[in-house]
Amino acid sequence: MARGSIIALLLALKGDSIVKYGHERGAHKVKQMANDAHIPSEHDMRMQEASLARTEFNIMLLTYMMNSDDGAIDKQERQALQQHLEPILGFASRADLKAIGARMKDDVTFADIKAFVEQHEFNDIQVKRAMRILRQINGDTYRYSTALFQLEQEFKYHLDIDLTA
Repeated sequence: MARGSIIALLLALKGDSIVKYGHERGAHKVKQMANDAHIPSEHDMRMQEASLARTEFNIMLLTYMMNSDDGAIDKQERQALQQHLEPILGFASRADLKAIGARMKDDVTFADIKAFVEQHEFNDIQVKRAMRILRQINGDTYRYSTALFQLEQEFKYHLDIDLTA
């Protein structure tokens, strides 16, 4: 936000004193911007939290899968991970993005994934959707087929989620 915008906003918050100082045109604009600003409802906040959790879960799974083939995430894989952040960029805080970004750098284990699923109370459908994304990324290359099979077995054994059905 530019310095002039901040000053205009402060003046708008003062109310009638703006007119005294000759800033009524700018103040009107700031008041209109404040009226037009979207204040998220409780429902919106819950949806954003759910979206953040899904995105973080997808990043964890992708990191697990991409690390499994060669023990590192190369430039192309990192770009694929970053594409999965796009849906939350409009509302995620810096702290949220930093936490999710840390997941991209960590060696994610299945124990981490299991704890996350249990903490956020993900159901079978949510896990299946995330696994579908992994399968799409694997595509015809079969580069990550072993990791996908291993993940499916881990989900079945540890969380009783059958992903083959």
